[in-house]
Amino acid sequence: MKKLMFVVPVLLMGLFSMSCSNDDEGGNNNNVDVIVGAWKISSIIVDDTDIYPILVFQGVCEIETVSHFYNDYSVVNKTFQENAEGDCEAGPDDNGTWSREGNVYTITINQTPTSAELNFSDNNNKFTTEQQFEGQTARVTFSRQ
Repeated sequence: MKKLMFVVPVLLMGLFSMSCSNDDEGGNNNNVDVIVGAWKISSIIVDDTDIYPILVFQGVCEIETVSHFYNDYSVVNKTFQENAEGDCEAGPDDNGTWSREGNVYTITINQTPTSAELNFSDNNNKFTTEQQFEGQTARVTFSRQ
């Protein structure tokens, strides 16, 4: 578990490319896709254990990132980072694009594409994806903001 705590920020960076935003991101009710809106991580399950509360308790700032998906296929990740005092503060925005083929979404940030299958639930207000990292599977759930 300790090893996982050190790799979680790296794992999350890959997953943050898969976040979303709320329906007003598109400016109307005719959204291009269900992913349009603002999204934030709400659960991270590893080995049947939700480690999200542990990360919150430990002050891992990266889990506060909110991803905004827009109708024009652009995405903006509003990131958070630790400052010199150890507090979380707004970091630089990561801008990119997104596309969809079936249930597979591809997010490109800094010219690096990341693809994942997203499974929507709760009337499209949550989605879950799985990531492999150093031999472990993390099931990450995002909730609409």
